[in-house]
Parts: sequence; structure tokens; C-alpha cells
Amino acid sequence: MSTTYRSRRSRRLDHWDYRSSGAYFVTICTFERQCSFEDPRIATILRTTWNRTARRGGTAPPHEFVVMPNHVHGVLWLPGRRNDRAQAPAGRTRHGIARVPFDIETLERERTMQDSGGASSLRPRGAVPGSVGAVLASFEATSARRINLLRGAPGAPVWQGGYYDRVVRDDEELDAVRQYISDNPAKWDLDHHNPSNWL
Repeated sequence: MSTTYRSRRSRRLDHWDYRSSGAYFVTICTFERQCSFEDPRIATILRTTWNRTARRGGTAPPHEFVVMPNHVHGVLWLPGRRNDRAQAPAGRTRHGIARVPFDIETLERERTMQDSGGASSLRPRGAVPGSVGAVLASFEATSARRINLLRGAPGAPVWQGGYYDRVVRDDEELDAVRQYISDNPAKWDLDHHNPSNWL
């Protein structure tokens, strides 16, 4: 698949219930995009917190996750609600992904970055329990507390407001996302999140 997974923009589905079962590719950036995750102890906190949060909010075992110097990427799986089949009339793939209709392009709405730092304001206020937003809010809050305890800096901001997400539409896209996450550390020099590449 030739799609390049960069998180400069986020594609949100206007008619998609973000509590629905399936896979979601997410990216969360650090506060002011500071390279504050280079400490291996912090990377361990983030991986441990992601695994625990993903198990509570999604399905076990959790899937791909990578810690970069100033952001994280992950695949979040949600078990969904009993009536979420209405979201996926075309059935499911071999990985259990709810197939999104083929006319998805008519449902997608591009949301551009809303500030010069690249943050998107996509997290719903008061996220609905069981939704992507609720799971990520739990991950951010728990990891921030643990990181600040390590740093001796209670209450210090850790995460940028907002996050980027994308509904993974089929097995081919899931494979591409997994490859992107796996390759990300080796491509840090070219990453648009790398401060060295900011003009």
C-alpha cells in the first residue's frame, strides 16, 4: 500500500461513532513538541501505561506502539458496543476490523491543524465513556502523573492539547500502519515532528 501515514492532518468520519469496535491509528504529541521522551525510564512508563490502558479500553493484547522523542504512535483496538454493527454494514475483515463503506471519501472531512504548533483540537470535551477520546484521556492523565513523579515536577504539562486519529479501514491499511509504526524510529531524522526539520 502506498499510503504514507503522517499525522499532519487527521481524518475524522462525520458519521462514525468513535466507540465502535475496530482499530484506530493514533498519534499524541508532547507539550510544545518538546523532545522530552528521550529518557528510557519515561519510554518504559509510556509503554507500560499504554499496555494497561489499552487492555482496559480495548482488547488484549494491545497492538503496536512506539515512543518517539516528542510523540507516540499506537494502534488502539476498541471492543465496541452491542449495536455497533449498524456502523459496519459490509462486515469484518480477517483481523476483525469493521469494514467501512467503500464510499468513505464522501464521509471523510479533512481537519487541518488549528495552531502553528500542529495541534488539532479533536478530543471531545467530556469524552464519551468507551470512546477513543476517553481511552486516550485516561492514558494521558495516568502517564503524565507517573512521568511527573519521576521528574519531581507535579502538575507540569506533558501532553499537547488534542491528538490525531484515523479509523483503520481494512487489513491492508492495518498492515501499512503497523509498518509505519515499526519504521518510525529509524526515520526520526526525516520526521516532520523532529525539531531539526522545522524551518
